Amino acid sequence: MEDDSKSPPPARVPEPVIEPDQVYANTSVLELSVYDLKILFGQIEQHTGRTVVDWHTAVTMPWMHVKILLYWLRLQLSWYEATYGTVKVPDVVRPPVPEMSEDATIVTKEYVESMQKLHVEIFGT
Repeated sequence: MEDDSKSPPPARVPEPVIEPDQVYANTSVLELSVYDLKILFGQIEQHTGRTVVDWHTAVTMPWMHVKILLYWLRLQLSWYEATYGTVKVPDVVRPPVPEMSEDATIVTKEYVESMQKLHVEIFGT
C-alpha cells in the first residue's frame, strides 16, 4: 500500500472573508508610478444639468498583477465578441489613434507604433 502522507493536500480556493461591495462604473482614470497602477472608477452623473463624475472607488495594483489582469480581460473580451459580436465603441468615447511626433526618439517611435497597433487590434481601423 502506498504512503499518501507525503502527498500535498488538495488545493482549494479559500472562501472570501467578507462579501465585497459591488459598484457600477462607466468611467475611469489611471494613475501610475514605477511601483504600481491605480485605477479610479466613477459614474457620470447628469441629473444636475451639468456632467460631473462621482469618483467612488480606487484600486491600486502592482505591475505584475496589471499584466495578469490584462491577459484575463483580453480573454474575456475575445470570448464575448466571439459569442455576441464586436463591441461597438462610439467615436465620441474612442481614444484617438496615437500620433508620432517629429522629434520622436527610437524608443518613442517603437512605443507609439505599439500603441497604434494595439489601437487597431482593439478598435479596428
